[in-house]
Amino acid sequence: MDVLQFCAQALGTRDQRHLGARVAAQRYRLGLAREAGSWSEILDHIDRVNPDVVSVDIFDTVLHRSIVGDHNVEVAICDAVAAAGLWPDDGPSLLEARHTARAANPDGNARDWFAGAGLEDPAGALALEAQLECEFAQPMPGIVESLGAIRARGMQVCFTSDMHLPAAVISQILSAVGALHENDDLVVSCDQAATKADGRLFAVLLQRYPEQEVVHVGNNKWSDGAQPIGYGIDSIFFPTANPTRYEHTFAEQGVAGGLIAGAARMTRLDGVREPALSVATGVLGQAMAAFSLWVQANCAHEDIRQIAFCARDGELPHAMTDHLQAKASRPLTLRYVHGNRNSLLLAGAHALGYDDWLAIGFATPGSGLRSGLGRDSFATTLARLGLDETDLVAGSDLSRRAAGEPLGRENAPALRSLLEEPTIREKVLSKSKQSVDDHVAYLRTLDINEGRWAIVDIGWRGESAAVVSAIVERHTGQRPLTLHFGGNGTNPIVERHLDARRFAFDGEARPIPTTGITDAIETLSGTGKERLARFERLADGGIELSMAPANDDIATPERQALHAAAGRVAYTLANVADDLHHYLASCDSLGDASSRVFELFWTSPTTEEAQALGGMHYERDGEGRSVVPIATPFRLKDLRRNNTIRLWGPASRSLSSPVMRLVVDTRSAARRAKKLRSTVP
Repeated sequence: MDVLQFCAQALGTRDQRHLGARVAAQRYRLGLAREAGSWSEILDHIDRVNPDVVSVDIFDTVLHRSIVGDHNVEVAICDAVAAAGLWPDDGPSLLEARHTARAANPDGNARDWFAGAGLEDPAGALALEAQLECEFAQPMPGIVESLGAIRARGMQVCFTSDMHLPAAVISQILSAVGALHENDDLVVSCDQAATKADGRLFAVLLQRYPEQEVVHVGNNKWSDGAQPIGYGIDSIFFPTANPTRYEHTFAEQGVAGGLIAGAARMTRLDGVREPALSVATGVLGQAMAAFSLWVQANCAHEDIRQIAFCARDGELPHAMTDHLQAKASRPLTLRYVHGNRNSLLLAGAHALGYDDWLAIGFATPGSGLRSGLGRDSFATTLARLGLDETDLVAGSDLSRRAAGEPLGRENAPALRSLLEEPTIREKVLSKSKQSVDDHVAYLRTLDINEGRWAIVDIGWRGESAAVVSAIVERHTGQRPLTLHFGGNGTNPIVERHLDARRFAFDGEARPIPTTGITDAIETLSGTGKERLARFERLADGGIELSMAPANDDIATPERQALHAAAGRVAYTLANVADDLHHYLASCDSLGDASSRVFELFWTSPTTEEAQALGGMHYERDGEGRSVVPIATPFRLKDLRRNNTIRLWGPASRSLSSPVMRLVVDTRSAARRAKKLRSTVP
């Protein structure tokens, strides 16, 4: 009498399958299903157990696909079958017909469903599906060697899968990734009218190998973790290839999102298993790859073949676009353009028109002419505008300010009054024209001379972008297309100077999802590399760049590794099958997904992510003079000083002690309650 029969009699039921599910669930909850993060860990356990048979799940265990999401794979297959002329209508109609056939025959296989959908040649459609699945299949790192090691130990390898493709097709796919050996066994649900999910496929497995010890490895908690235990089979839960929450977010957006998620997963699996890599590929890599594809799509629509990427946030999109346009029929001309916020601020007076420049620069506390008033010395503020103390009118309020002290935000109206004086206006415009001429000379060195260009940057308010656009328009005679990742706090006057499109959000029609998202994007995309300090005119009239040194607090090896991993997502994506590239031509729907992954990361980081990335630094200002850690634990002294503000609040909370988390949560709840009471009439 086996364990299940004994339990069935003891509980007064002979429904062993139902009882098996109950026992399996209970034992899984008790933690009897082991979890492994790599095949080396799996081999260690197999060596300890020394089973006769090693049963292995296939999809997301032995191999993974270049497209994440079963539905996305099915869409691509149905589109291909329709394109091959095996279906009289389009792919979506075939998908619908196949789903109807599947509902009518859930135990059938792919050939049965094609026949049920009404295809005249279901065998031909199945052959095409098999071909595509072989193209999609990617071996798990180390899987061929691991399976060879299992066979070398004298153990039987049996591939056990819940799949709608018959064993003959599964064999082709396994052979395509080098995983199948002539002595291996194969048990597939559609051939047995039984599944791992209901447990009956493990009964089939035990009938094939009676009186032998079996270990099963798979990626599904229920089907591969809990169910085999209910049948007396030791199980190892192996979730490494399961899509992360970031990859899921993209895969939900259709085949294009599934392809980007597939590239992110492939890059993640090929690297070291750590939280920072998951963020690099799943957040920064996916979002910037989608943004780069969107940039190319917009340029193609406008027949623009020349793209300039603005330093320094444009560095990663520049590298990704370079990777992704490798297979383009008409290669793009890409340029990386150095810039300086101060020089662009001064150039704006001439490029935008003085009145618009003033209106834009004083619009909000964060606008260019008001930025830094509470931090920079008065002398520095004047220098940014091409002025010095000698330009001040004797006896005026500003003339009495100490040059070494900040002007103060409260004195913004006085600064504007100064800039509105005719003599000051004339001097600023003269210096501004000189700055514009320097920028034009620099553009010539980059061969940005004629035709229409696209200007790419991360974005936000767009003040600097408006100046760049105006300078390029003056030089080339055509207003460039400005393409930003997002917009926040945009100004109608700025918009008049731009032909701008925004990928993820624009602050109006598609508002920013959370205020912290801009911090998240700038934290992950920032490079800290050397920045333009100023232009130097040469004796022959040429131009030379004088660069400020890199910020070692930002340009760390960890950040460089983060960017390298993100860049590999684009490189991997560029190498997907040629017949899938048309799905990447339309990425408008991926803007929301890109915004969402940044939001997920910033507002609800895992403890591991907070620990891995909380020590990164952030540039509070464009000159890199104010650099702070993005997350620090809360401490009692912070509460006493009422200093509980953190750039990355959720991560700071995660890094804090349990007591401090409780205190911070209580204070936050009290503040929310107080705010709510104040709004109630």
